[in-house]
Amino acid sequence: MGGYANEMGIFMPLLKQNLNIFKQFVMTVKMNRIYTIIKMLQSKLKKILVGQYLRFSYIKAKLGIFFRVKNKDMYVFLDKKLIYFEATKCGCTSIKAALLGIDTEEFANRQAEIHLRAEKYRKEDIQKYETNCYKFAFVRNPFSRLYSCYNDKFVKAKNIRGTTGYHDFLLGYLRNCKKFEDFAKRIAKIPDVFSDPHFRALYRHLHIDNKYKLHFVGRFECLEEDFEPIRKKYNLGELPHFNKTSNKEDEWKDHYTKELASIVYKRYKKDFDTWYPNAYQELLDYLDNQK
Repeated sequence: MGGYANEMGIFMPLLKQNLNIFKQFVMTVKMNRIYTIIKMLQSKLKKILVGQYLRFSYIKAKLGIFFRVKNKDMYVFLDKKLIYFEATKCGCTSIKAALLGIDTEEFANRQAEIHLRAEKYRKEDIQKYETNCYKFAFVRNPFSRLYSCYNDKFVKAKNIRGTTGYHDFLLGYLRNCKKFEDFAKRIAKIPDVFSDPHFRALYRHLHIDNKYKLHFVGRFECLEEDFEPIRKKYNLGELPHFNKTSNKEDEWKDHYTKELASIVYKRYKKDFDTWYPNAYQELLDYLDNQK
């Protein structure tokens, strides 16, 4: 009996220890299964929410009863009697550098500072300034502009930071875009009221209730030529060229198909109708000639 008791005395602690390990294992398996189920539910819920979010905002925007997009991208330079209406991806960094008289070589790799320095000139309401100021803006072919946005905020950003500029935008709605076509098709479903300024329609940037009438709207495609008269008249700095998308001027055309061109055209129809009425047909002709 004494020997049996000794054996049990040794065995019982081992049994308890193994039982505890087994319980921990069971709990781990259960927790992993629960965690997997929670993640699956989160994923499904996110898809449902994003879908409803886009559908709801689209209907509201179409009815014209949702929040209006306020133009907060107006820069007033009273000493020069100039007001610049910024439209992103249309040479805005270069234009701000010229307006500020910035040494472009010094800031070639510090472009964010150019925008920061321009902030003190930003105004939400220019009514008291506009009478005596020259108001101008620049626009860009929406096909080219959207590709530039993708290249800058997705391709370049991912290479530099390991993540895109829109990783968390709209609950990660744009996060898993693998190529430009995926990006463009998803952008086409986002109304301007919820769009990031870099892909919001130019019409919404520059024509908010037609409240402000611009004296001049230049084209990004001939930026230097269109900006030169303003530069000379108002004694501005030289116009640098930042964020060059490619050495090939029309590279963006090769990333479109006829189907994708139609989708993007419908998304930015007001922009095309207002400033680039022939751009859609020109792109279709280009694609036909590539066959």
